Amino acid sequence: NIGNGKDAVPSSDITLFDIKVKSGTKVSPELYYGSYKLTSKDFDLKSKTGNLKFTEADLDTDKKLTITGKGNFSGTIVEAPVTVLTAKQVKDNSVKVTIASGVSRTYDGTEQILADSTELIVKDGSGAKLLPTDYEAIYTANVNAGTAKVTVIGLNAYTGTSTKTFKIKPDKDRFVRAEAVDFDGKTAYTQYYFIK
Repeated sequence: NIGNGKDAVPSSDITLFDIKVKSGTKVSPELYYGSYKLTSKDFDLKSKTGNLKFTEADLDTDKKLTITGKGNFSGTIVEAPVTVLTAKQVKDNSVKVTIASGVSRTYDGTEQILADSTELIVKDGSGAKLLPTDYEAIYTANVNAGTAKVTVIGLNAYTGTSTKTFKIKPDKDRFVRAEAVDFDGKTAYTQYYFIK
């Protein structure tokens, strides 16, 4: 639960990543509150020209957006710069993420993060590995046993997002299985208890 209109999250708590847009497509900035990705219901966009779809004529011009929170979010980010890219630039500089074969974690009650370059492999469109300073990794559902998600966002000269999942296995040594058996000998329910 992020809040409500009267207890709105201020823009200072929002992370805005470099705004890059492919020529001819509508701009859609990457905004996050922690690991929550904001959607169009969370903010309004405006440009000085009123146009949110930039063309190749805008490649070398100074484009800026005003981003205003709505609903659960308040405040305004003024003059956020926009970089317009050609289709080739987007293709060459888009991030692509893979997770090394066989990578998983075992539940231990802490956030599970993958090791940059060895477990979390991020490349550009030409297949060259990126440095950790050229992308941001945002994790969700990465504490409890189950499926964790990592979203990689391109920074600096790189663009786009790429998402992958990995497994967090239960620690079988820390769980106790208890079954309740009813009067006819059948299992009524099974409960697992975590031992700290």
